[in-house]
Amino acid sequence: MVLSRAATELRATAAAGGGFGRRRCSSGSDQTPAMSAAQGKRPQVKNPFAPFQIDLSHVRITRVSIRGGGRNFRKILRILKERERKISPFEVEVGGFRVHATPLENPGVKRTSFHILRLYDPLDDEFEVDLLIQDVDLYFVAFRRQRNGEWGIWFTFSDTDERVRQFLGGTKIYMSMGYNYPSLITPGGSPEAFEDIMFQFANFEDDQRITHEFKSAAYSIMVIFCETRRLLSLMLEISTRIDLQSPNAALSASQFEMIQHWSSASGIILTANNEKTLDLGKDLPKWWPKKLNHLKFISCLIGARGELLILKFNRRYVRENDEEFNFEKLLQDPRSARVPNPDFVIPQ
Repeated sequence: MVLSRAATELRATAAAGGGFGRRRCSSGSDQTPAMSAAQGKRPQVKNPFAPFQIDLSHVRITRVSIRGGGRNFRKILRILKERERKISPFEVEVGGFRVHATPLENPGVKRTSFHILRLYDPLDDEFEVDLLIQDVDLYFVAFRRQRNGEWGIWFTFSDTDERVRQFLGGTKIYMSMGYNYPSLITPGGSPEAFEDIMFQFANFEDDQRITHEFKSAAYSIMVIFCETRRLLSLMLEISTRIDLQSPNAALSASQFEMIQHWSSASGIILTANNEKTLDLGKDLPKWWPKKLNHLKFISCLIGARGELLILKFNRRYVRENDEEFNFEKLLQDPRSARVPNPDFVIPQ
């Protein structure tokens, strides 16, 4: 009964992102005739920019228990997905499947907007940890702790945009946001794994040393709370690890490769949709990496078992003279920056 409930929740969570299924997707020939021939629809574009956030008080926060288990993890993903959809400028649709896109930087404040995941331990109220995540690409860019009711300073990664650092008044640490040490990417699903993540971030301010243990904890945050929102295979993998309370373990080679190609996979979909050649049965380009050769068709990226849960939007995927994306006109209109800043909606 427990496994059945977990499977149902996985399906609901993946459906919120546009698809569900096994790691191996269907070939184009496995689609129904209607689906195989289905081409992408021109997206109905809203304001393409991220929410208008002047200062930290405007950044939306949702609390995350480190002891919530798989069920709570999937609930958090659905809460995050709902806000993603509200701030998305458009969805790409093909064959009845939809995937929404990230927004662009807000021209009024000349940077991205953010949201905060506030980690807490219901068994120990001494510490809380804030994780700051960018809306334009779901990158984890900064963190701080609260100890006995007093917030510490913000820390940003070495390659965090300087505008973000100025927004926070943060202190740079000498670790990048990238996965520079793949052997340390070992996200676990056990209570002990989450306790260790909490320990590393809650105590970082005291000595500020970039240890292997801290790097591993940071990579775990990136995978558990960022990659799972971008990619179906990672969402399924991490959700299963949490259900099984798995110890820390490496990702597979194909999972890590897919992480490295989220942006380029998004580009494949956006370019094809722009050129009106988006078709579920279409082959992926020849440059597609060999480590991902189990993904052969567009239907492997967007479809019933499509990898992409959200598309990374970029101006270069917009056609010239596109009336719906007339950036120069939008940038000259001060009203374009006044994008709504929706809060998280917590189900009762």
